[in-house]
Amino acid sequence: GLAGTARRLRARRVATSRPAADGRVLRYVNSPDDDEALLQEARNIGVHYATLALRAAMPLSAAIEAALFFRDSLVEAAMDLPDESHVRATDSARLLRRISRVVNVVQLAVVAGYENDATVHE
Repeated sequence: GLAGTARRLRARRVATSRPAADGRVLRYVNSPDDDEALLQEARNIGVHYATLALRAAMPLSAAIEAALFFRDSLVEAAMDLPDESHVRATDSARLLRRISRVVNVVQLAVVAGYENDATVHE
């Protein structure tokens, strides 16, 4: 209904609040190394999403929806890479595994942000 649509729109607004993040993360994900820098950027994105969502009094489900939108944008960009740069199938699989790992870290950071906020307010 209308409430669900409004929640999705707020989640997208949170997800797109760091447009440069998609490009940076996709570059990291596509690079052969520097896992720690990649995962730290993912944690920072998750904390950012949690902070914005908490400020907007959004439920955790909406903040996770923002992280899912972020994931979808990364996957879409990664799916375009083979066509644009002739990436091999094995490299595409590696890329998708790294995206999955990054998004897991983003989502866990969002949840941790909510848990930390709940602990502070107890």
